Amino acid sequence: WGDVGLYEGFTRRIIDGDVPYGDFTVEYPPFALPAFVAPALVTSNAPDYLFAFKLLMTGLGLVVLVATGYSLSRLNAGRAATLTGLGTIAVAPLLLGHVFLNRYDLWPAALVALAVAGYLASRDAAASGFLAASFAAKIFTVSMLPLAAGRVLQARGRGALVRSVAVFAGVCLGIFTYFVVTSFGGLG
Repeated sequence: WGDVGLYEGFTRRIIDGDVPYGDFTVEYPPFALPAFVAPALVTSNAPDYLFAFKLLMTGLGLVVLVATGYSLSRLNAGRAATLTGLGTIAVAPLLLGHVFLNRYDLWPAALVALAVAGYLASRDAAASGFLAASFAAKIFTVSMLPLAAGRVLQARGRGALVRSVAVFAGVCLGIFTYFVVTSFGGLG
């Protein structure tokens, strides 16, 4: 089951009205919660939750493939590079085994893949929003921020960078503010 049992436990408490970080401890960032809650919206027991969670992760894996394929096409990657890149992503579940679909890592991965595709399509605001959401789902994705900022600055200038940073900050504020207000200590 991996961590899916934990996710379902958090979700059942949320559905019962408890506030994450305040009423109970959650060791995941706030935007991980949508990936945990979504399967519970269509299930009522643990085995069904596990199945729905795996379906969600499979769908997000497909989002990663499509967004990466788009990004590779924007980069004018050749056929061999595209097949290698997409093939590596497609084979990852087989190499990692059963844990692959039992963790929520495909949620932030899909958000990052959409951010990269957005930056390559000159959709900096949307891309910055996706990058902020990925950060709010899995903190380490903030490591992409310098790369994204450099890309925007180089390709579209200082004004575009300021707008992108504003969107990133706005999305982060939108996601974190409720928990900062209701349960700052637990969130910290």
